[in-house]
Amino acid sequence: MEMMKGEESFGVVQMNHYPVCWQPHRTMGMAPHTDSSLLTLLYQGGVEGLQFQLHRQRHEEWIVAPALPNGLVVILGDLIQVLSNGRYKSAVHRAVPNSRRSRISLAYIWGPSLNAVIKPSPDLVDSHHPLSYKAFTWSEYLRAKAVHFNTTLQFFKQSLV
Repeated sequence: MEMMKGEESFGVVQMNHYPVCWQPHRTMGMAPHTDSSLLTLLYQGGVEGLQFQLHRQRHEEWIVAPALPNGLVVILGDLIQVLSNGRYKSAVHRAVPNSRRSRISLAYIWGPSLNAVIKPSPDLVDSHHPLSYKAFTWSEYLRAKAVHFNTTLQFFKQSLV
């Protein structure tokens, strides 16, 4: 990531409350998504409800992230996928209601300045790992994510022409 001198990154703290839901299969919680940022640190409050999408042998399944007391979950975001030239993937995840306990989660989300240029690290591009993404600014990415949601990274793929 290239940031101009004097430009500041930003951090956001987001708190979510998920009340007890006696029929959790009939409600959405938080829809499946990837985080736009570099990474997210998530405190689950000791109550399960976070799930990650796992791809196994041509089918998808959801696995529950254990809610460890006083533990943090580190979620890789879309920027890690781009900076690593696709070697690391952003994590598709969702939050589902709990049928026994209400849940509060607290997330710290970090992002660069709006003018930061996002592109794969040159050290991770070689003959076995061709350039996967073209350069873009954080501002361009956020505008695209607001429109295209989870398919946004496809718009920044490097064409093989």
